[in-house]
Amino acid sequence: PADFDDERAYKVVTLNDTCLRQQVREGWFENEDAAFKQAISMTCKQILKCETIISVVPHAVKAEAIKGALTQEVNNMLPATLFKTHNDVTIYCDENSASLCDKETLARFA
Repeated sequence: PADFDDERAYKVVTLNDTCLRQQVREGWFENEDAAFKQAISMTCKQILKCETIISVVPHAVKAEAIKGALTQEVNNMLPATLFKTHNDVTIYCDENSASLCDKETLARFA
């Protein structure tokens, strides 16, 4: 879960198996063993300090995350739900990443 109260701007995070597999699928590494196990991540509080947030979310692998971000209440298991608390957020999806959302949900956020 994301730490919504973390005051640091950036932190080192350990990547889970899903993240490691995604890096391999996207062609960044030959296999999971070759992938970096940790990364530097911007904290939620730091992201929310931005005047404008623009997020580009392509590909079907992100469809669950997009659906959750648009339909779930703000919760730390899906950090993108926190975007609902910001005044100027634009999320660009393609057909694949928005494929699990119904037309009514998409219309609410258009």
